[in-house]
Amino acid sequence: MQEYSRQYAIQSIQNRLSFCNSPCRNNILNYLHSLPPTTRFFCRSLSVSEYPLDLVKQIVGLDGYYLKHLTIMHNLDFVWFDQDKFCIEIWGDRRSIFDSIHSLHHNISHH
Repeated sequence: MQEYSRQYAIQSIQNRLSFCNSPCRNNILNYLHSLPPTTRFFCRSLSVSEYPLDLVKQIVGLDGYYLKHLTIMHNLDFVWFDQDKFCIEIWGDRRSIFDSIHSLHHNISHH
């Protein structure tokens, strides 16, 4: 798990949302900008390259439905499926990240 400054997290997440014009993008960025400058972010990448594409699609869900659910359920800052690296990036506090990874592994093992 990597630790990042608020500025790095904002820049990184903003780059991932560059294609998105939805109000959700602005809400996420406004939230990140509202945090104190000393806020630290944690990110963990979970490789899903060992799983069949059909399973990964089920884990992500249509339009990221299940990743959005995971974000809300575990109070994460941001969850992103990186198609180029074939991994799921999870941003949030340490405990939330660990809990969400446990949930993802649980979901994968039940498919």
